Amino acid sequence: MPLYEEKLICPLAVRFTQDHIRPKFKDGRKLEESISEVQTNSGEHGYDFILEAPFPSIEIIRWSQFDSESAEADGDHWFTLDNRRLYCLQHVAASLWPKKCAVRVEVLYAACHGIKRKDTSRTVGRNVTIRYSDRHTDQEQWDWRAAVQVGLDTHLRRALRGIAEDEIQNAHGFVASEDKKASTQELFDAPEVPSQSKMEPAVANGDTSTDDDCSSAENTSTPSSSRSTVQLEDAAPCKDTQTPCHQTLSALRVTLQGNWAGRTNETYEVLESGEEATWTCKRWDAHGFSKKITTMWFDEKSNCISWGLDWNYYADAAEFLKNPTTIQWYSGYARTKKPLFKWHHTIHPAKGTK
Repeated sequence: MPLYEEKLICPLAVRFTQDHIRPKFKDGRKLEESISEVQTNSGEHGYDFILEAPFPSIEIIRWSQFDSESAEADGDHWFTLDNRRLYCLQHVAASLWPKKCAVRVEVLYAACHGIKRKDTSRTVGRNVTIRYSDRHTDQEQWDWRAAVQVGLDTHLRRALRGIAEDEIQNAHGFVASEDKKASTQELFDAPEVPSQSKMEPAVANGDTSTDDDCSSAENTSTPSSSRSTVQLEDAAPCKDTQTPCHQTLSALRVTLQGNWAGRTNETYEVLESGEEATWTCKRWDAHGFSKKITTMWFDEKSNCISWGLDWNYYADAAEFLKNPTTIQWYSGYARTKKPLFKWHHTIHPAKGTK
């Protein structure tokens, strides 16, 4: 008798078993690189896409967990111990929202020995924290519900024009129906693995490592995964030199580059990356130690500058160009437009790497 069955399920209907993860797999591959390697294949059984990951399928188990926050009626859901792989899959599925996505999973018949010991989630697996170091400030929280809300409760909504309200409601209902499938018999069988030639790039690079604890690491954000959140319609490149888009981008090339100081005496150096409408951002802490390099990019449809993981932070380009000595960063997950923190331009050179 087999130990598991290969089935299809929406990754947004699977829960985390840990309250935090590291930004790298055991072999050193960054989660963001794996996200950018996830592929899409044509869907079936009502799914718009079937995601094909560059790492092994996640294992899931039907599990009951007590909800200490009393946010849900019960804790009977699909859970996985492969938390980092689930994060990557959810990231891609959320970026394609409200399209219905599925992934190939291995449904276990019985809970493994270590699930009770390793299950540390305090939110019934609804979210997970990406912890870049042991410092409390070096972490970001991931919740796909908040991620898909980006552009819906803020002025970024215009970037999602063309998506009807009933599509969004249907998408939430779809995830809820996937969550309620309480047995393997209710899940669709996974199709044969498609050949590489039939697979199309989705949003995002991959990994073949396991999902156990790993050391703290730096993170690099890539614009490929972030842009997919708002590029749900085909957009023409900003090439006409007379368009407001091109004028904004030209102004940003002049004003955005340079050195900036943050709220805790950290400094940033912003340089053009060589790719259109993107910049690299290198950070030094207050003691002059280099921390990480991230990517910033200008989204012409929302007229915003994105920085971080999938619109975690953004700046209003028009607002910035009115006062190019200050960048006001907003949270992509916030329901109100209030600056989360600010950068101030400085003429002092960035500190050297130590």
